Amino acid sequence: MSGVVWYIICRKRKTNRRRFDMTEEQALTKFVRCTRFNDLDGAREALQFISPETVNRQDADGRDMLIRAVAAHNTCAVEALLDGRCDLTHKEKHSGKTAVDLAMEYPEKSRIRQLFLLKKYHPAAPFNLGIACERNDAEVVAAHLPPGCHPSLNENFVYPMPPGFLQELLLARAVRANAAAVVKLLLERGADPDAFCRKNEKTPRELAADKPEIRKLFGGR
Repeated sequence: MSGVVWYIICRKRKTNRRRFDMTEEQALTKFVRCTRFNDLDGAREALQFISPETVNRQDADGRDMLIRAVAAHNTCAVEALLDGRCDLTHKEKHSGKTAVDLAMEYPEKSRIRQLFLLKKYHPAAPFNLGIACERNDAEVVAAHLPPGCHPSLNENFVYPMPPGFLQELLLARAVRANAAAVVKLLLERGADPDAFCRKNEKTPRELAADKPEIRKLFGGR
């Protein structure tokens, strides 16, 4: 009998199986097997027997379990690991990127990218205003902006970007994400919709050409 068939049979019988304690080694084996077969419930169950120290342990390349899962395009593993036990500050040695940085390189509609955007920030994670814009989280953005109107909002380096990426205006990022609440906040704080964005080679107003709600917020500005 093939391994795949045996695994399916075991999963169908899971309601009749008695729960038992696993060693961490057994749990790691189960986690790998479950994520391979896209069994999210099984992966989450296995994680209950894996210590946070093991989850966050970095190998010689600086990769922990979450970074490896993101790099391997393993959506099931990423979703299981993002339940709050991961240290999102860990970085790969060769690239200097965190799991969040790697996830943001996926296409906009990628499941892995969306999983990171849907999760609240881990308390230890480096804050990224760009991600907050994509989540249209005006409350989080407001908490990390300078008080009142500030000229830095119209400069092209107002939030962290991975090395090698052109930096862009925070308002431009919010417009691209169609994040109306964040756009409104930034305008109230003095962001200029006609400031030139180096990354996009357009102004936020030009980027809003196909976004009626954002254009309405710009109004006659």
